[in-house]
Amino acid sequence: MGKNEKVYKYIFWGIIIITFFSIMINSSTRDFFVKLWTLHDLKIKKEKMINENRKLEKNIERFNNKQREVERALKLGAGTNKYGVIAEDEVVYVFEDDVEQDAEK
Repeated sequence: MGKNEKVYKYIFWGIIIITFFSIMINSSTRDFFVKLWTLHDLKIKKEKMINENRKLEKNIERFNNKQREVERALKLGAGTNKYGVIAEDEVVYVFEDDVEQDAEK
């Protein structure tokens, strides 16, 4: 690499650096890049929140399914209401045959 090539290389990079600083001194250009960077950050945060929301929705669905299973087990308990769990809006009918069978046990 000759001496002239090194000089041209330094001149080229000097012009690039001066141009960059000239652009960044302008407040509207600087504001544009700040807003662009902020937009990028917000998009990333949005994606993270969407993923977290999906995980939470899955957890809620699992909880609801387990809650229904527990409720069903408590109410039915192998075909009888052996735990005595009755919801507020439910009505329980007891037939005499059931009472006689319970008395025999």
